[in-house]
Amino acid sequence: MTQAQIILFTISLITTIWLLHGYLTVRLLQMFSIRARIGLLLSLLFTLAVLALIYLSRLIELTDLAWLSRVIFYEIGWLVLTLPWLLLLDTLLLLGRLGQQHLACCRGRYNPWSLYQAYKKPIAVGFLLASFTLTGVAWLQFHRDIVINHITLTSPKVNETYRLLHISDVQLGSVSPAHVLKIGNAMQQAIDTYDIDLILNTGDQVDSASYTSAQLAPIAYTSPPTFFSLGNHEFYHDQQRILAILQAQRQIILRGQRASFKELNIIGIDDTRDSQALATQLQQQLVEPGRYNILLFHRPIGVLEAKRHGIDLMLSGHTHGGQIFPVTLIVKWLNDYSQGLTLLDKFALYTTDGAGLWGPNLRLGTENEIAVITIQPAEQ
Repeated sequence: MTQAQIILFTISLITTIWLLHGYLTVRLLQMFSIRARIGLLLSLLFTLAVLALIYLSRLIELTDLAWLSRVIFYEIGWLVLTLPWLLLLDTLLLLGRLGQQHLACCRGRYNPWSLYQAYKKPIAVGFLLASFTLTGVAWLQFHRDIVINHITLTSPKVNETYRLLHISDVQLGSVSPAHVLKIGNAMQQAIDTYDIDLILNTGDQVDSASYTSAQLAPIAYTSPPTFFSLGNHEFYHDQQRILAILQAQRQIILRGQRASFKELNIIGIDDTRDSQALATQLQQQLVEPGRYNILLFHRPIGVLEAKRHGIDLMLSGHTHGGQIFPVTLIVKWLNDYSQGLTLLDKFALYTTDGAGLWGPNLRLGTENEIAVITIQPAEQ
């Protein structure tokens, strides 16, 4: 991004978060019949504080303020969970008010607008209780055990069965070291249960400037070997530092490169938003037509290009499945392959929801997951 684009993006982000917070603050104050003139000012100050802390936490180590960052992220998660229902409530109230003014059939005490005027404060209390309950449900969903999804694929290109463990989007920093340990335990369970041959990691290992190699040790394996491709967050947080840690942990980092494992050809390409750049790299003699080609690429984009160039299995993450409803619906609308398994003839794509996540430790409609992918010979 150019400097002008960065400035425009920052201004747009500040304005959007401010208006969303302002709308929520002003409406809640109105429900309690409190003057809301100061609501927008308070929202602006809070928005600036939130963005300042987020940016600082990604530039320097703020270990002593980690708890504050976590609280702010939870507030943002609560905002995301609450706003759609407030918009729905206001839509019903608007329709009720219009009906009361223009339609004789919609006048009376049971009109939504009339009910709201009569029971404004109880409605506000009930609305807040419901929003906090929903946030609690999302918190519990995140803190459940890591789900191990199992997928079986067949191919005439292999003569023996291979079991792969796919992991992505750990994002230490947004998640705690305790969550990384939980991921490590789930990985060990999968390795023991399924006799895993390879671990394939599609990036976003960290999401903060505050991390250590010891905190990443629970998910570092040399047996079975781990192949790693870089996600977008590897470029945000001291790329050379995370690469040095991964190399010290003897993970095999693939950056526009390929590696062989028996009948498998494993290709790793750095994250990019440009699907044509992906296609260009795939033209660089990375694909071996006679072997089973696996592409590790962080974003689920360029899927048809990968298929056209002879990829058999593409592994991605990045979307988190949308993480929190109703953002899940937006992510599905913006991404053709936002979640789960996609089969296109002999080509397969698996987009994981991620073992970790970004920002608030909340999930609703998604789950923290790793995936065991079994590739077995096709029946003759």
